[in-house]
Order: sequence, then C-alpha cells, then structure tokens
Amino acid sequence: MAVKTHRHRSILLVFILSALVAVPLRASGSQLPNRIDVSSGRSINVFRKYGSLVQTIKVTPVHNDVSDSAWIFKEPAQEVFVKVHPAREINKPPEEDISGWEFRMSFCNSIEDVMREYFRHFSIDGHTEAWKVFAGMWERRDMARHLGIEESFAEGEHRYVFVSISRNRSAGKWYVKGLSVLGRFLTTEEPAFNRRVSEATETIIPGDKASVQRFFRRYGTHYIASYATGESLYQVFVYDHSVHRNFEEIMIRRGMGNFKLRIVSTILSPLFAVHLGKVQVASGNATLREWVEENLEDHVMSVPHSTILKCFRNADLRRRLEGVMSDGVFLRLELRSIGPSIRSKERREWFEEVLRNRLALWDANV
Repeated sequence: MAVKTHRHRSILLVFILSALVAVPLRASGSQLPNRIDVSSGRSINVFRKYGSLVQTIKVTPVHNDVSDSAWIFKEPAQEVFVKVHPAREINKPPEEDISGWEFRMSFCNSIEDVMREYFRHFSIDGHTEAWKVFAGMWERRDMARHLGIEESFAEGEHRYVFVSISRNRSAGKWYVKGLSVLGRFLTTEEPAFNRRVSEATETIIPGDKASVQRFFRRYGTHYIASYATGESLYQVFVYDHSVHRNFEEIMIRRGMGNFKLRIVSTILSPLFAVHLGKVQVASGNATLREWVEENLEDHVMSVPHSTILKCFRNADLRRRLEGVMSDGVFLRLELRSIGPSIRSKERREWFEEVLRNRLALWDANV
C-alpha cells in the first residue's frame, strides 16, 4: 500500500509541474540519427545480467566506460518470432505523449523508492520491481553515484524528492497478426515462434527444471514488447523527515492550480534541502553534461546552486535544451515473457512456473 500511495502522488505531481510551465514545449521536427540498435520483438535472457542489466541496456549514466559512448543496447538478443507484421521503429515521440516531453516530481521515503521512481516506466513479466533486475546488484555507494548525491545521504533517515525532465525521441512496438483499424493494429493473439524455436520447445520437459533453464540460455526468457528512447535530466533533493512531510502535504493539499513555480524553486533549494544532488544526464552525453554545467546554475537569496528547475522557469532555456537533447538512453521498456507462445499447454505452464520461481529466487538473493 505504501508503494501505491507513493506512485499515486508521483503521478499527480507530473501534472502539477506541467501546469507550472508557462510556455508549452513543441515536439522537435529535426531529423535524428538512426542509431537505435535494438528492435522490438527480439528476445533476451534476463538472468544473464540479472541485477546489473544496466551494463548492457543503457538506462543510467555509465561511469568509467572506456568503450564507445554511443551504445544504447548491447544485450545479446535474437529473433524468435515469425514476422507476420514487422516490428515498427519510429523516429517520433510515442503515441501516448504527443509533445514527447515529461516532467516529474516525486516524493520518496527511501533511496529504494528513488530507484523505483527512476524505473517507473520499465516492466518485466513475472517481476513487480524492474529496478532490481536492472540495478539490484548496486550497493549504496553505486546508487548514490548514479543518482548524483553524496554517499552519506543514501543512508539513514533521509527523505528525497526526485525531479526529472525527459524527452522522448524514438519508439518501437511489436505488432502481431491482428485486426487493423485506422492504421492501428489490435493484437488478438500471442506472437508465434519461428520454426527453429517452435521445434526447440519440444525439449522442454514438464517437471524438469534443467530443460527450461537450457531453453532460457539458448532462446531467452522475455521479448521486447515496446520501448522508447531519448534523453533525461534528473536531480535528487535530500530532506529531513519533517520538512519533507510538510512539503509533500502542502503540494498535495493545495493542488496544481495554487502553487507558484518560484515557491517550489525556493523549497527545492539549499534553504530547505539538507543536500542537493548534481543534475544528472541519463545518457552520460558529454555535450549535454557541459551544457548543464554552463546553464543550470541558480541563486536563491544569494545561495548559489545548480537546479533542474531552471529549465521550467526559462522558456528560451528550454528551447536551447531541446536542441542538445540526444537519443541516447532508454526511457521506457516493456519486457514480456515468451512463455505464452509455447503451444503445448503443459510445456507452457511449466515454463512459466520455472520462470516465476527463478525470478523470485534471484530477487531474494540480490
């Protein structure tokens, strides 16, 4: 129940911050580099990098990465389905968000809550907390580094406010054979395995865990049902318990129509927060990091600090930010089990049972 309350309030405050922006942001019409090296409909084995999937699917800044900084997806993936309708990769914002921008402000009671909020738009069949699959192996110091706060503030009784601005650039969604209505496909069945994988399902022996695990290793556990990529700036503000509680209650009680951005900016400043995290660039893009350092310094009552909220107050700054936002990180990812595509009911149910149990076991040991 606590997590649901946390998520409900987070969603509410997305609309609050959107209303505080005086000048609407427009979707960019500029051509983007076509370097999305991932396709919806391909399968991966989530156990291969369980707890550290961020190493091969870029979701957060990669520190000390000496390889090609332009990578976005390095996880081994393969075609397992018949392409009755090809996967669609589009260089435009996802349909559910015409503007392509999202502003979020979320109240979090623990560093784990901040991680949950960061991975809000990620889902994995059989697991309720996707962040643990991606970053469950991180220690506190790793969480602090990726969230841009000092390690000492990732411990103890601190409370947090997570603020982000994201720009969707590209998206993909897997469509299977179905009914087309006004150009949109309504899925009516599970995707069908290609001949090679369909024949391999015969090696799954109900009651034999090893046979399913061999199938996992060879053909994967989940397929990429949908994704969105783009860029995100985010910042974590740290508070003591009483200030955090009062701020949250005021924001919820007064609603979006009665709160001024300058008041929010004051509360999200060194005057009230015990610590301000660095403004982080999710992709780690060096050009954007330099832009952040040069443009997001602010002052509240002569106290200098860097704040992501400066983007909300300055329309010209937002337009310039749009020009340097890259397409370098996953913002959304939906992974669905490939199990439902197994034709045999007995083999399908055994596959799903082993998958659920193994996910629960790995989760308990991370």
